[in-house]
Amino acid sequence: MRIESLLLLAVLSLGLGCKATTGGLLVDQYQVDSFLRSHPSLSQIDKECLKNRTFQIGMTQEVVEVLLGRPRKIEQIKTGRGQMEKHIYNRSQLGIQFMLFDENGILSGIE
Repeated sequence: MRIESLLLLAVLSLGLGCKATTGGLLVDQYQVDSFLRSHPSLSQIDKECLKNRTFQIGMTQEVVEVLLGRPRKIEQIKTGRGQMEKHIYNRSQLGIQFMLFDENGILSGIE
């Protein structure tokens, strides 16, 4: 458990802010626009990340999956902050290996 906590802290310190993308996403502009129209109550973070095709701490798991698709694998991780999910993508063309989500489905770390 201590190693997982240290790993989480390292990931969180690396993952603060936005992670820009330049390609390799599974969604085009039409799909983004359609999703935004059908989900008017999205948070401002989610809307901005969708429009700009970026990833930011605080966005929802749902929006990450719109941009990246389903993860290759999901691991459950227990930390001092509670239960986390590690979504493994291995999208090296985007510079994304995995994303960590808290128990509420909010993005907490990007590696």
